[in-house]
Amino acid sequence: MATAPVGCRRDLNWIYFGLCGLKEAWGILVESLASFGLLFGACLLLALLIIEVRARKTDGKGRFALRASLGLGAWGLVGLSLAFVVRPHPDNCSARRILFGCLCGLCFSCLSALAGSLAWKSRYGRPPRDGACLAAALGLFSVECVIKASWLLTSTVRARPLEREAGQSPCSIAKADFTGASAYVMGLLLLGLVLAGLGLRCPGKRDRRLAAYLLSSACASVVVWAACFGAYLGGERRPRLGARPDAWDDPPLASLLLAQGWVFLCLCLAPWVIEGARGQRRREREREVGPNEVYTVNKAFRTEVGDENPINSTLDDVSLNLEPKSIDSEQKSLEHSIRKQDPLYRTHFI
Repeated sequence: MATAPVGCRRDLNWIYFGLCGLKEAWGILVESLASFGLLFGACLLLALLIIEVRARKTDGKGRFALRASLGLGAWGLVGLSLAFVVRPHPDNCSARRILFGCLCGLCFSCLSALAGSLAWKSRYGRPPRDGACLAAALGLFSVECVIKASWLLTSTVRARPLEREAGQSPCSIAKADFTGASAYVMGLLLLGLVLAGLGLRCPGKRDRRLAAYLLSSACASVVVWAACFGAYLGGERRPRLGARPDAWDDPPLASLLLAQGWVFLCLCLAPWVIEGARGQRRREREREVGPNEVYTVNKAFRTEVGDENPINSTLDDVSLNLEPKSIDSEQKSLEHSIRKQDPLYRTHFI
């Protein structure tokens, strides 16, 4: 039995030493940031759901589903970073290999679909159907699931593994093998980056802001993946307590998941919540505007520009009358006021 490091109990299983050991402080740091990220992401998802329910819009349900799916994927990435601090074991390596690819594929598929809808709107002047966006995201995500399942099956069951010393275990992964399996995810990221750049040409300010959020998230994701993969491929693996030298529980992978999840939470999910709250306040102000405010604004405008047309002035006064009258009485008073402005009416009838 391995000796427990400083900070861990003596009877603790060796695979959890990374979560409490003070000698390797990166595990405690990842654990702290992941816990706060899980709480922050749950609050953002709840706020996004409340805003959508209070909006009561008949359209845009598909885009809300894509945003919620991206938020759930980011929330899962933050939580999955804890699994990479835990020492590798045949019972958990298969699950985290699948989840690593599927959660990244879910986030980047939703990002590409949302950016594609904005690019479509900038090209044709109208957004695509929600069903088309959902179908595109589902198709991209399904391809990633198939790739990861076949990669896990091939790397585990094949007779000749890539590394000579590695056995047929889900924890035995070559660096080049892991990098090649992430090529499709990188393709989705570049696709979302290009489509988000095209979405900046939308005529509406709100659409351009949404495209800017997606573009900033894609650019930050490129930086995160480049830095973490550079450290993953260039770093030397050191043997740890109870772990093989080729184990893939390195800090770069845990940092990659944690940083990628925080990028989506801060640059996508939080701005969407702010935009939704801003739109809700605007709709509430529009509902609160009554006839008194409209009458005051119209009267101030006529006073500033002058009553050049007495007939239009009379029509505005009659149409903005605040006294409760029936439709017939308002129509009769309007006709009477117009006739009084006619010189022929004044000549013959007055």
